[in-house]
Amino acid sequence: MAEYDLISDDDFFSELSKNKKDAEKKQAQQPPKDQVGEDDLFTLPDDSHEEEFQLDLEDEHAFGGQTAGPETAEESFSPPPTPEDRAEDFSESAQDTFDMDQVTQEEESEAPPASGSPETPYLTDDYIDEKQEGINYRPILIGTISIVLLALIFFLVKMYVFPSKSGRKEKIAKATKEVTASTKKAGPTPLQLKKEKFWNSLAGNSRSALGLISGMGKADGKGIKLSSILLYDKDLLFEVFAGSRAELAKYNSTLRENFRNKKISIVASDSRPGNKSGIFGLFKVDLNQVQSASTAAAKVTNPFKTPQEGEKWLQFLAGNSGLSIKDMNFTPRKAQDVYTIYELNALLHGSKKGCLQFIDAMGNSPKNIKLHKLILNALDQRTFNPARYQMRLILYIYS
Repeated sequence: MAEYDLISDDDFFSELSKNKKDAEKKQAQQPPKDQVGEDDLFTLPDDSHEEEFQLDLEDEHAFGGQTAGPETAEESFSPPPTPEDRAEDFSESAQDTFDMDQVTQEEESEAPPASGSPETPYLTDDYIDEKQEGINYRPILIGTISIVLLALIFFLVKMYVFPSKSGRKEKIAKATKEVTASTKKAGPTPLQLKKEKFWNSLAGNSRSALGLISGMGKADGKGIKLSSILLYDKDLLFEVFAGSRAELAKYNSTLRENFRNKKISIVASDSRPGNKSGIFGLFKVDLNQVQSASTAAAKVTNPFKTPQEGEKWLQFLAGNSGLSIKDMNFTPRKAQDVYTIYELNALLHGSKKGCLQFIDAMGNSPKNIKLHKLILNALDQRTFNPARYQMRLILYIYS
């Protein structure tokens, strides 16, 4: 059982408080000890100290302290504080709490707001919803305009700087038409007049020579075979085969009758060796007289500008005459005065009739060409088969 009855003894706390105050009062009345000598270290404490020690022990028992002795330690419970002490302690604690809250609020008000992280509102706080910012359409608009401009520039460059082949051809054709139209309106220039005059002279000379060749080829009669015709520049020679000298003489007289305005003469005759008798007669025609008489009647309407146009022309005439072209090519030659010259070579095979028809067609379509060389001969010089003839042409195109 406890030494004090906390329920029945009402004055326990008052007596305990009174004893504590008396002890503090006695302790305050004792003089202070400034120095302690060597002799005092070994002196025993007086009765006042014993009484004081006893009061301390009582206090420890009263407030639940433990007294540690050399042998045992008994647990004791300290008496509860008085209502006056609790009120005093509560007032002091409340005052301290109020002071700390006030200091904390002042420090928070003086402290600068944190720049790094915004204050997070509590769920109970009332706040206004911020308005959502609108979408910035400026970059999208600039990008769209840039793409449209780039596409437009690409098509303009492709159209005007690097036009297609068809576009170039259309532009060239358009420019040619414009030049032709302007030329017609302005009239021919002196250079054009000079070229046209020269082209007409070439066409007249070629036409007269071709007409004479065609007539000589058709003049052979019964017993007379055309062996060959050679036109080289201004010389025209042709050779025929006759069964006898009498037949050759008759043919010579027929030529003079049919071509009275032409100067034709026989220059050589030679017998053919072998079992089959026969004789070759070689005739010459003066082309200077023929050309001077027929030049004025020729007029070139569509002159050749390129050698490819001359090739197409020969191919067209050969097709219409039933001839086959075995070889055809052209080579540029040295320019002369204001003219660009091309040499056109062609080798054709077919019948004698087809070759003479080809010659007539060339004479009837005047062109800016000079008939430099023509060789027409029978491939079979023994039988003179009319289906086996060949013709070689060398033409000069003046553009």
